[in-house]
This record gives sequence, C-alpha cells and structure tokens, in this order.
Amino acid sequence: MQSVGMELLNRYENRDDSIDEWISNDELRDKRISNARLTKEPNRQHCNKNGLRIIDKSLTHRRVNGVYNIHEEVLFTLHCPHCDKNNAF
Repeated sequence: MQSVGMELLNRYENRDDSIDEWISNDELRDKRISNARLTKEPNRQHCNKNGLRIIDKSLTHRRVNGVYNIHEEVLFTLHCPHCDKNNAF
C-alpha cells in the first residue's frame, strides 16, 4: 500500500507539470491542423469535377499492413457541391 500511496503522491505533486505538457502538446497538434494545406486540388472521383470544399481537417494514424504508423497525418474531408458526396484525402 505504501508504494501505491507514494506513486499517487508523486503524481499529485507533479500534476501541474503534466497538465502543462498536455496543453502544450494539444496546442502543437492544433497548430499543425490549422497550418495544413493541400498541395493540389484533387478531382472528384465520381463526377470528375473541381471545386471541392474542405469541411474538416483532423489528425489520424495511417494503417499499413495491419499496423498503425506512429506518426499522425492530417486527414482532409472534402465535399463536392456538384454530386453532394464527400471524399477523404
């Protein structure tokens, strides 16, 4: 019980540092998302037209051969006003 109690006490004493670290990491991720840009405008796969609109950007892990990559990538969700469908890039 004493070892568990000491661990809890240490976590309690270092809570402000942990919270600051979490906030800093979240701010970096938010900045990465807001700065992300498409290198070129993709054509719509269904109607083959341009004019897609970005409706969402988020960070995600890519899965390759059943294993998730440790690096997060920005996932763009685009909406086509012509055929009213969404695509993810």
